[in-house]
Amino acid sequence: MDDRRVSLTIGLIRNRTSTRNRRVTAGAPPQGVILRETADLDALSAALAEFRAAGVDLMILDGGDGTVREVVTRLPSLWGETPPRLAVLAHGNTNLIARKTGAARGAEGLSRLVEGARAGRLAERHLPVLDIERAGAATLRGFIAGWGVYETGTRLAAEEIAARGGGQVALAVASMLRRALMGREAQAIRRGVEAALAVDGTALPAGARFAGLVTTLPGPLVMGLEPFWGGGEGALRWLDVAAPARRLALAAPFALMGRPLSWMVGAGYRSGRAARIELRLSGDIVVDGERFDAGPEGRLSLAAGGVLTFASA
Repeated sequence: MDDRRVSLTIGLIRNRTSTRNRRVTAGAPPQGVILRETADLDALSAALAEFRAAGVDLMILDGGDGTVREVVTRLPSLWGETPPRLAVLAHGNTNLIARKTGAARGAEGLSRLVEGARAGRLAERHLPVLDIERAGAATLRGFIAGWGVYETGTRLAAEEIAARGGGQVALAVASMLRRALMGREAQAIRRGVEAALAVDGTALPAGARFAGLVTTLPGPLVMGLEPFWGGGEGALRWLDVAAPARRLALAAPFALMGRPLSWMVGAGYRSGRAARIELRLSGDIVVDGERFDAGPEGRLSLAAGGVLTFASA
């Protein structure tokens, strides 16, 4: 008999405030799975502490990107250097992280995860976490961070488009670009935000930023879009677009595909890889789909933290 099957302890965090979980009443989990339903951060912290005490080996997160972010942020203080494996049931809004972790969906997906775990048949992906240290504020942890027009697009998705998956996220991006090119808001959007960046100790040219994006996730982010190129070392992929974005209508599709035209780098479209980015930001930063204050001083340090293992059936 497989000892792993006997000793495996599985916990399920079900975020009742996630998009799908607000609309659909989920049933009981498979037998033997420890379920804790949470509706706020205090309940989440209590559930994680309980799972740590119970010796959970596999933690299934039923929610969206925000659920993953909040769990990942709390893991180091509870599990230290030995976090459990994670798995995701994609029941949130955009679910960008879920797409990279092989997330399951629904009751059937949950059953496959549990059965696969108990039989030792789960596939595993190892992803570095993005640590975002804020001077004078709590550290954020996640996988995708952005500012400038990325923050604008996130706000549009939340307030106007109510994004529900990849196609709607792409629609939010398209709407944001349209507003940056024409209409009453175009001038303000293209003006960008005041920000200063240093990549692995080398300062980028000063000035306002139209867009900024950093991620530890590999490959395309959504709808085949992969807005990164260039060289460098490290686990961070970064994009920086100076404001006002020059020849935006022509540059945008090539930037989003990670295939810049020869003139774009000289025009303020920059990208590469790095181990650490120092950022001084005027305005909010978006981490995994939610806006956060950059802290009282606006100084942030972004680097890859520990590596987490995500399991999928």
